Amino acid sequence: MRLIVRKEGSYPGAQLRFTDADGMRLTCFATDTKNVPIDELELRN
Repeated sequence: MRLIVRKEGSYPGAQLRFTDADGMRLTCFATDTKNVPIDELELRN
Protein backbone atom coordinates (compact mmCIF):
# COMPACT_ATOMS: atom_id res chain seq x y z
CA MET A 1 0.00 0.00 0.00
CA ARG A 2 1.17 3.52 -0.77
CA LEU A 3 0.12 6.73 0.88
CA ILE A 4 0.44 9.75 -1.41
CA VAL A 5 0.61 13.12 0.37
CA ARG A 6 0.59 16.48 -1.37
CA LYS A 7 1.13 19.94 0.11
CA GLU A 8 -0.57 22.70 -1.85
CA GLY A 9 -1.51 26.32 -1.43
CA SER A 10 -5.15 27.19 -0.86
CA TYR A 11 -7.13 29.08 -3.45
CA PRO A 12 -8.08 32.73 -2.85
CA GLY A 13 -11.08 33.03 -0.55
CA ALA A 14 -10.74 29.54 0.92
CA GLN A 15 -11.64 29.16 4.56
CA LEU A 16 -8.61 27.65 6.24
CA ARG A 17 -8.72 25.21 9.12
CA PHE A 18 -6.47 25.31 12.16
CA THR A 19 -4.48 22.39 10.68
CA ASP A 20 -3.60 24.38 7.52
CA ALA A 21 -0.17 25.68 8.55
CA ASP A 22 1.03 28.84 6.79
CA GLY A 23 -1.90 28.72 4.36
CA MET A 24 -0.82 25.35 2.98
CA ARG A 25 -3.22 22.40 2.87
CA LEU A 26 -2.25 18.73 3.03
CA THR A 27 -4.21 16.25 0.94
CA CYS A 28 -3.58 12.52 0.83
CA PHE A 29 -4.89 9.24 -0.50
CA ALA A 30 -3.99 5.59 -0.03
CA THR A 31 -3.78 3.08 -2.87
CA ASP A 32 -2.73 -0.49 -3.47
CA THR A 33 -2.49 -0.03 -7.26
CA LYS A 34 0.82 -1.35 -8.57
CA ASN A 35 2.99 -0.36 -11.53
CA VAL A 36 1.27 2.99 -12.09
CA PRO A 37 3.21 6.29 -11.82
CA ILE A 38 2.16 8.65 -9.02
CA ASP A 39 1.09 11.41 -11.40
CA GLU A 40 -1.42 9.06 -13.07
CA LEU A 41 -2.79 8.05 -9.68
CA GLU A 42 -3.27 11.72 -8.75
CA LEU A 43 -5.27 12.32 -11.92
CA ARG A 44 -7.46 9.32 -11.20
CA ASN A 45 -8.14 10.33 -7.60
